[in-house]
Amino acid sequence: MQTSVYLSADAVQVVRGTVRGKGVRIASCARAPLPEGAMINGVITNDAALADVLSSLAESGSLPDKDVDLVVDSGSILVKRIAVPPLRRRQMLHLIHGEFIEYSDTYEDLLYDYSVISRRNPEGPGGIILCSAMERRMAQNYTELFERCGIRLQSIDISLSTVVHLAQYLPALAGKTFVISVLDGSSLVSSLFAEGHYALTNRTRLLAERGTPEAAMEVTNMISSMIQFNRAQQRDTALSAIYLCGLGEADGALCDMISSALNAPVAPLPDFPEIQADCNGYHLGALLYPTGNLLRKGGGRRG
Repeated sequence: MQTSVYLSADAVQVVRGTVRGKGVRIASCARAPLPEGAMINGVITNDAALADVLSSLAESGSLPDKDVDLVVDSGSILVKRIAVPPLRRRQMLHLIHGEFIEYSDTYEDLLYDYSVISRRNPEGPGGIILCSAMERRMAQNYTELFERCGIRLQSIDISLSTVVHLAQYLPALAGKTFVISVLDGSSLVSSLFAEGHYALTNRTRLLAERGTPEAAMEVTNMISSMIQFNRAQQRDTALSAIYLCGLGEADGALCDMISSALNAPVAPLPDFPEIQADCNGYHLGALLYPTGNLLRKGGGRRG
């Protein structure tokens, strides 16, 4: 049984499950609200409030005390998609260090990691990876918070990696060109997949209050920029779908508003048959990051 946790802007999300070759089985899920401002842009700003929520989840049995995989999302995490030659891990990390050398004056003591997007590079030898860099102190803050609650983390991964692994796993998305947009508090992160392959991510902070026409226009503009980028690449395929995740009660009309403005298919991310839940209240669009993180640790991938 794997346990995956995501600290969103307004809640702690926990998903527990197993990954088999034929699918994902979700045994339990939980969502515990956080006080406003406890997490801002992936930074812990109220560790006491977070500790209370984590401890409560642990006491209820929703969160075990060890072997927990954490997902983090922050605009301060550096991410790049790059083509790489066949390399050993140490050589790969050295290469990634060079990719982020330009940030050495503004970021302190970076930790580097990567995940394989494709072992084949259509434009040359080697493959495609998603590489990332995070300040060591950010990772330490997460680790120390969980330790104070008696919980041992075994890994920390970035949110984009989980989305890429999930999109590659689901047969319904294979070969398709689509956008997955995640609303998390006032943050909007949109990722473009072209013919089934990860291409680009844009991040923005919504200035208007969610549920207002102004916020809907901000979301529309972001997705429109993704559509324009796809066209600029002179690809033969138009977007087959635009999926929204993290929708709340205030966002009820958002899909229809964006669809009308862009003349494009927009819908909440559906639940796919490869992901089966044995618990009430599970929806992939609401628990995207922790679910995708199960796939990376479980080794699940199709195609």
